This record gives sequence, C-alpha cells and structure tokens, in this order.
Amino acid sequence: MLLSLHSEEKIEETIVEILHKGGQTGPTLLESVRVKDNKISKETFYRVIRRLLKEEVLNKNKSIYQLNRYWLQRIYQFGKKHIKEEVVTDNDHILSFKDGDKIRYKFKNPNTMGIYWTHIYDMVYENHDPKIPILVFHPHEWLIYTRVKSELFFLSKFKDEKKLALFSIGGNTPLDKKFKNDWNDEYIQISTGTSHGFKKTEYINILGDYIFKITVSKKWSDDIEKFFNTHTEMDSKSQAELSKLCNRNDEVRMLFTRSKKEADKWRTKYKKHFYIPKGYTK
Repeated sequence: MLLSLHSEEKIEETIVEILHKGGQTGPTLLESVRVKDNKISKETFYRVIRRLLKEEVLNKNKSIYQLNRYWLQRIYQFGKKHIKEEVVTDNDHILSFKDGDKIRYKFKNPNTMGIYWTHIYDMVYENHDPKIPILVFHPHEWLIYTRVKSELFFLSKFKDEKKLALFSIGGNTPLDKKFKNDWNDEYIQISTGTSHGFKKTEYINILGDYIFKITVSKKWSDDIEKFFNTHTEMDSKSQAELSKLCNRNDEVRMLFTRSKKEADKWRTKYKKHFYIPKGYTK
C-alpha cells in the first residue's frame, strides 16, 4: 500500500496529493499527474490506479476517483488534515440531507459495496452524537473475516471514542458466537440469534437519523447462510472460500436515507434486547 517503497511510489503520492483537493475523473486526473511528470504513460497511470483501488487508498464512484476516508484515518497526520478541510462532494451532499432525503447505490458484488460503504459510513460516524447508540443488524458478520483491516478499525473506534454500538446478528452459528465472544464489551453489545424482523437479505446500520440499508440477492444470502452453517472455525481455506464468495459478481443495493421516524422505530425495538446505560438517549 501507499507509503511502502516501490518504483511507482512517487506516482501514488502525486495522485493522493491531487485528490486531496477533490475527486476527479480518470482522464482529468491523468492530465493533472502529467503536469508534475509528463513522462508518465497512460498504461502506468492506470496500473497504479488499479493498485490503489485494490488497496483501498482510493474509491471510485461512477467515473470519479476519490480518497478513501478509512485509509485517511489510518494515515493519521495526512488524514486529519484532509478531514478538517473536507472537500469531497459526497460529504457535503450526505451531511446536508433533510428528513426524508435518500440516495440509492448499486454495486457489482458485496466486497465492492463494503469498500464504498466504509467510505460513506465514516463521514456520518465522525459527525454522530455519541449519546445516541448506533444500531447494527447483520444476518451474519462476514465482514470481520473478509474485510479484516477496515472492520477491526471501526470496531476499535467504538471503544476508543466511547460510542455505543448495539450489534444484532441474525444467526447463532459457532462463527456468529465467536464474533460475540471476541468483541462483546462495554461499547459493543452483541446479540446473536436476533433478527428484529429484518430479512436475511438485509443489512442495517443506523446512526442517529441516518440509515444505511444494504440488500443482497436471495441466492447470495442463501450461500452465506450455507457457509456459516457448515463452518465451525475460520482457517485460511475457509477464509479464501468466503472471500471468493464475497467477490463473486452478484448485485448489491444500498439505500442511504435520513428518517427520524424510522430510526426511532428501530431504537424502540432494540432497547428491548439491549441494556442502555445512563447518559445515552434511549
């Protein structure tokens, strides 16, 4: 990843420096890079771009390349400066949502969805009132095994920033229970075998009045269900199998909306299954 030593490191740093000022299309970004080094070929440029996308330094939304906020958080000094001087269009757009506003996204597979979900989620998380518990529902927590770095990053932030997460897992398999045993604590309350009425094709995150609703296909949901019901531990072979499944072309939809009424409804349901300490809004 960036900040490692390799022959194309300077090109990577140039791209990051340019995108710090805002997202750009590929052709425009290539022109901007060539202002600093006119010897860079188109082939080399896009090879570097593909690597930065794979390593989650960048996101691509439609035709626009942007810096990935999860990566910016990890590169603390640079990331802190960027977040304070936020200029990414998504941030201005999403955080200005009024009640009832919504936007829809489509992704070619669950892993691609996970990358962009991380990007948008962090924008909302940074502005989230810590007195309001964050609500999460996953039929199974497969992200901890396929998107390890980003998932560990966010799970750790709950404790570090004292933001309470109420995390429901629909399944109750050995892998679901392992996730609970590994992560259940003061700031991440985890319940297994609890659906709250959500479908097995639905994944929900609620931060204040902002709601992320991810919908996967029934076939993909069934395959995830089968995986968690037939694996009792996660070794390298199982992890590779799960990773292949999550990178399989299978359309995923994400609805991002702001709705106080819906968020309040889910908070009422969740407080029946979790302990809300004093000081938090119930």
